[in-house]
Amino acid sequence: MILASSITTAQPRYQAKIRDQPLFPPTVRVKDHVSIQVNVWYSFPPAVPVPTRVSLLEADTGKVLDVSPPEPLEGEETRPFGLSTFAPAFAKVWLLRVQVQYQVGYTWTNDAEGWFRDFSIEVKGLDFKLELQGLVPNSQILVDSTSQAVASSGTFATTLAAGTHVVELAGTVEVSPGTRRVFKEWKDGYQSNSRQVTLSADTTLYVTYETQYFLSLDSREKVTLVGQGWYKEGSTATISLTPTEVQVEGILGLLGARRMFDRWVGDDYQTIAHAPSAAVMIRDRPQTARAEWRIDYGYVYISMGIMTAVIIAIIAILLMISRRKPPPPRPIITGTSYGVPLRPAPVVPPLLRVQPARERKFCTQCGAEMDAAARRCPACGREP
Repeated sequence: MILASSITTAQPRYQAKIRDQPLFPPTVRVKDHVSIQVNVWYSFPPAVPVPTRVSLLEADTGKVLDVSPPEPLEGEETRPFGLSTFAPAFAKVWLLRVQVQYQVGYTWTNDAEGWFRDFSIEVKGLDFKLELQGLVPNSQILVDSTSQAVASSGTFATTLAAGTHVVELAGTVEVSPGTRRVFKEWKDGYQSNSRQVTLSADTTLYVTYETQYFLSLDSREKVTLVGQGWYKEGSTATISLTPTEVQVEGILGLLGARRMFDRWVGDDYQTIAHAPSAAVMIRDRPQTARAEWRIDYGYVYISMGIMTAVIIAIIAILLMISRRKPPPPRPIITGTSYGVPLRPAPVVPPLLRVQPARERKFCTQCGAEMDAAARRCPACGREP
């Protein structure tokens, strides 16, 4: 209850003042019904009723909260007036003012000292229960920037004062290697994991998270793998690799041996697909798709066949060259022509030709030995 006293005068000879400091309730709850009683002392001429009223206002804004019905008063007396209103929607220090006025003619006035009184009330917020369901068990959330833990059941409950609060949920929570929960939406349609919640009553909100699993791709050959990543449970992932054939290292690789893509296999060694591009169903756990390869010797066989053919051709050519008959010898001209010796006759090896017996001849002029076919003596130059 709020008690106030004031003395008003309708004429210059009347007086009005507040005699006692009123006592006010120290606190009220948010949206509680607030009742205030004001005791007004007045002194008006007898037999002249003067309409009188008391108003309750917010002192800082001037907003009128309540006005008592006008009552005709006369004479001198203390009169109580009752006022009522609701507290604000938010906790704060509430500044109020009560004032008394009377009507002279058509004007409400009061020119006496002490005709109003200001006071304040502390407004405390009401405590309401906020409950969130569908969260990731044992994760963390922020309520008004304060980190709090979620129960193992995936629910969170707290008591907060009336008003607006900021709640921020974890966007992504990795619950185990290769498994995570990702925020999807609030069931009331709000899409962000951070939102404002205004409490004016106990409130329960529902959250939707989706489970995602990691799909790993593996290959013993250094190729480009496409499709590795996080996927929603129950969705389908498309995987592929390039290139689909790789040269083998070493001599076999130089001869043309290739590793060819054979198939995709899963964790259970079951074949997923034989094509380089395949669809993988994401089930209830993380998965690995591994590329299997096989060696193709087709190019090796072709290369060896070509090399063998080339070698055989070279050997055949060499044999043909070695067996070819030599050309007939050119005629040999011997002797002299105009004193110039011609090409001498080839010497026949003694084993292939028997040397004829040499005929001995002597010059009849000087007795010197000379060639049997010579016409002149080489010593004296005369014919024998």
